[in-house]
Amino acid sequence: MRRKMITVGICLIIFILSGCGVRATTTPPTQPTDSTDSTPTELPSSETVTVDSQLTDATTARIQTDTFEGVIFNDQMAQESSVQFLRNNIDGFWTPTQEDVLQLEAGLAAYLQQTAKPEHERIWQELPDYKRPYVGITQDGQPSIYTNFFCTEFDNWEDTLVDVDDGGKCFFQVQYSVENDQFFDLQVNGEA
Repeated sequence: MRRKMITVGICLIIFILSGCGVRATTTPPTQPTDSTDSTPTELPSSETVTVDSQLTDATTARIQTDTFEGVIFNDQMAQESSVQFLRNNIDGFWTPTQEDVLQLEAGLAAYLQQTAKPEHERIWQELPDYKRPYVGITQDGQPSIYTNFFCTEFDNWEDTLVDVDDGGKCFFQVQYSVENDQFFDLQVNGEA
């Protein structure tokens, strides 16, 4: 009986970490060719992953581990939220999986340590304190995850994309290519 429970538990963990088999896309992922900053990542081996809802039934799904808390926007919610404040043209939207987010988070701190300016060291030192939405976007035919980090609590951060001018290192953004396991376009807000 105990062996059966352990086997079921392991299967459940694998199922959750694989994104529960859910990946909705409006634009099929293609192989990015951008050779920007890269940081190899490893998936966390002992973190507990909690997901509040399935992306097929909701417009967002809250994802939380011991080291981060975020919300995955599905493709429809991302399009409705209109990430118009992004500087680059967006061709389409897709829904990141839980596995995509875990892969992003696994290498994020190392990327920020290597890339952020010394005056922005807070962003990687206090990374667990930042909330973040994950939005799957396609630019120039290349899929990536746009993530907007903020250290201030907003009432509607789980339902809408937060856009703040200025605010300093309390607000920063980064993009991540799932297919190439590369981060790029780190932007830290300026001070007013």
